[in-house]
Amino acid sequence: AFAVWVLAGATGSYLELFEMGFGVATTKLVAEDAERDTSSLLKTVNSSLAVLSLLGIAAIIVGLMVAAIAPFVFQIPDELRGEAFIVFMVLTVTVGISIPGDVFGGVLAGYQRYDLLSLSNLVLAAGGGGAAIIVTLAGGDVVAVVMATSVISVLMHGVRYWLVRRIVPGFR
Repeated sequence: AFAVWVLAGATGSYLELFEMGFGVATTKLVAEDAERDTSSLLKTVNSSLAVLSLLGIAAIIVGLMVAAIAPFVFQIPDELRGEAFIVFMVLTVTVGISIPGDVFGGVLAGYQRYDLLSLSNLVLAAGGGGAAIIVTLAGGDVVAVVMATSVISVLMHGVRYWLVRRIVPGFR
C-alpha cells in the first residue's frame, strides 16, 4: 500500500508540470507591479488564476486517465487495485486544485512576504505529516492517509487565498 502511495505521489509530481512556470511568472510580475500599478497587478493575478485553472483541469483529466489504467500498467496486486484507483484519483484532484492555488503563493512571494509563505509551507508540511502519522496509528489505510493529507493541502490554498486578500487591495 505504501508503494501505491509513493507511485501516485510521483505521478502527481509529473502532473505539476502542467503549471508550466506560471507561479514563478506570477511572482515576477506581482513584484514589478506591487507598489506602483494596482490595476495591472489585479489583471496579472486574475489572468494567472484563470490560465492555471484551465491547466489544473487539464491535469485532472490526464490524471484521471492515468488513475484508470495505473492498476494494470503498474501491475498492482488485485487486492490493492480499488485502493490504488482511489489514491490516484484523490491525488490527481488535489494536484489539479493546487495548480491554480500556486498563484496565491506567487503573490505572497511577489510581495516579499516570505514570512507568511514559509509559515504556510511549515503548517502544510507539519499538518500533512502529522495527519499521516495520526491516521496510520489509528489504523487507517492508504486511502485514509491520502484523504487526510489532501484535505490539509487544499485547505492551505484557502489560507493563502485569505492572506492574499489581506495584502492585495481590491483582490477578490
